[in-house]
Order: sequence, then C-alpha cells, then structure tokens
Amino acid sequence: MSQQGYYRYPTIFNDTVIFISEGDLWQTSLEGSAPARRLTYNKGTIKTPVFSPDGGTLAFSSSDEGHSELYTMDAKGGEMKRLTYMGDDLTVLAWCGNDIYFSSSYGQPFMKWNVVWKISDQGGVPEKLDIGPANFLSFRGDSLKSGLKSGSVMQRHGYREYGYWKRYRGGTAGDIWIDQNGSGTYKKLVDLKGDLSRPLWVSEDTIVFGSDHEGVGNLYACQPDGTNLKRLTNHTDYYVRNQSTDGKTVVYHAGADLFALDLASGIS
Repeated sequence: MSQQGYYRYPTIFNDTVIFISEGDLWQTSLEGSAPARRLTYNKGTIKTPVFSPDGGTLAFSSSDEGHSELYTMDAKGGEMKRLTYMGDDLTVLAWCGNDIYFSSSYGQPFMKWNVVWKISDQGGVPEKLDIGPANFLSFRGDSLKSGLKSGSVMQRHGYREYGYWKRYRGGTAGDIWIDQNGSGTYKKLVDLKGDLSRPLWVSEDTIVFGSDHEGVGNLYACQPDGTNLKRLTNHTDYYVRNQSTDGKTVVYHAGADLFALDLASGIS
C-alpha cells in the first residue's frame, strides 16, 4: 500500500487484512483492490490485532480506558468487549483454541520485563505461563488448539519492537528460543550478532523472524533446529516490523507502508 498514511500492525486471515492507522482498526483485502474500511473510531489507541482461529473475531489492545487492555470485537466491526483489567500495558500475541495469549509486565519487578499470559476468549482471570520472560510467542503451525503442548517459539529480551533499538548489539538484544515438541524446555534457535524479533512458526519446518544482523531489519527463515538460514526480504531503508502470518502469507510494515510476502513463491 503506497497511499498517504501510516500503516502498522497488520494481521491476516485468508484474503482479509486488518491493520492500524490513526490509532484505529481498518480492513482491506490482500490484493488491496478496494478502499480500506475503517472499523473503529476510538478515543484511545489500538494496537496488535490478531484473528481468532476461525477468522470471525479480532483480539487487540486498546487504551480507551487508560492502560492498554485486551478487547475482542467481531472482525467485521461492532461493539468492543473488554477482557482484562491488568492496569499495565499489554501486547496481544496469539489466539489458540479458546485462549488468547498476551505479554505484559504486570506484577514484574521492572517495566517492560514482560511475561506471557493467557485468558479465555470469554473473559475470566488471566493465567501466567511459567516460561520466563518473553516479548513474543508463536505456536507451531498445527497447534491452534493445543497451544504450548505442540511446541512454541519465543522472543526473549529486546524491546517490544526492535526498530526502537536499531543495530543494538548489547546484552539485552532480542534473541529467539524454541521448544520444538512442547516439553517445556527451550533452547536458543540461532546465534546471530543482531537484534532478533517476532518469530513466527509458519509451517512444520519453517520459522520466520526479523533480524538486523546484516544492517537493516529484514525477514529471515530457518528450520526449527536453526539450520538453513535464508533471507526473505531485501529492504535497504526501513526496518521490517510487526510481521504476522496465517501460515500462507506474511504481512508486515516497513516505514509507513504495508507489504505481503507469499511464503510459497517468495514474492512480495
């Protein structure tokens, strides 16, 4: 998309793309053949939308009532339903089965020391996952119902968006850890001298993530054992950020624009 505007946080389900502009949710098609349709007119700022497994509902964070909290809404628009009352900013990560996963520093000793929580899509008391600090979490492609039991990959350390710390090489740079079989034991996926972000387990044998170890943040892919590393995008100016996937297409933003990468063909 190259029309005037600043587009962020895209998420995709089949041909439908949801993204954020002017702090609100917008809907368009993957081809972008029709004008984008605005879904919300909020007082606060909305971020990090994700689709439910059936594509009928959205989960996202909104600051309408103070700190960012988790809300759900019909994917075509409508009334928002608030699910959390954490009193601390949060980032929505994934929706698996009947559970929505999010990260927050609620109850932690330091700001932005995030851990992962899950909550029923009907609301209730959030449950903290015992997997240590994590800014992002993605489940194996076949685990939309079983969550952690089928394996997961996470971003430890780093800021929520590595674009804030361009080419940072210090001890708290983002890195990626993987639990291949759901055993609860994580190990480092790859050892790259860069800031790594938002790993996506897009298929049984492919992990896609962002990294700036070659200078500018781009998308890379490797197998779950860390082998066969390859570069997927070739941006030379703006970082690839906030990538999301439905297993067939990866959508992301770089600068003010949205992009889509077809995983089968490698064409964006």
